[in-house]
Amino acid sequence: MDSEAAETVEDVPEVVVKLYPAAKKDLDKIGAGKHQTQVAAKIADLKQNPLPNDARPIKGEQFRQGGWNFYRVDAGEYRIVYDLNEESGLLTIVTITVIGPRNDDKVYRLMQRRFG
Repeated sequence: MDSEAAETVEDVPEVVVKLYPAAKKDLDKIGAGKHQTQVAAKIADLKQNPLPNDARPIKGEQFRQGGWNFYRVDAGEYRIVYDLNEESGLLTIVTITVIGPRNDDKVYRLMQRRFG
């Protein structure tokens, strides 16, 4: 392998996906089955691409305070909210904060309680 190719590999930032303790409980509440499989697959996809095409920033001043950088993605009938923290271009940390149904505002109410 030539040195130019080695530099390219080293320049790719590592992505670490973490589950906020409350989000782990959210995931457990979904139960085994199709929905949990869809959510788990989307979380695994975030490790490959922390900003997929369907990612949207969470709007609201209260969710931008304290250094949070929230985004949301959909996985089937569920919405995943996560914080994206890019540190020095070498490490990207994706922290899953809320997982809930996307057909109502429950996810945003949970965010308000946890981070607002």
